[in-house]
Amino acid sequence: MIKLKTIPVGPLEVNTSVILSENEAIVIDPGADVKAIISALEGKTLSAIIATHGHLDHIGQVKTLKKPNKRPFLYAPRGYKAT
Repeated sequence: MIKLKTIPVGPLEVNTSVILSENEAIVIDPGADVKAIISALEGKTLSAIIATHGHLDHIGQVKTLKKPNKRPFLYAPRGYKAT
């Protein structure tokens, strides 16, 4: 079963999303409050980190989350236009 959690983080209360499966998790837009994000993982293995765009309030904790397990960080390249 897939579960989605949304956590408002930082002074702007930007939404960080955590998608949980049985054993793994994906974090989207980890801007701030890494402790809350890690808690939301519920002990699951972090398999990827995704940023919807490169503003600091959406990527502020990417480096912290990547360090312990070197998981992939996915983002759209500069100038990308969705069609």
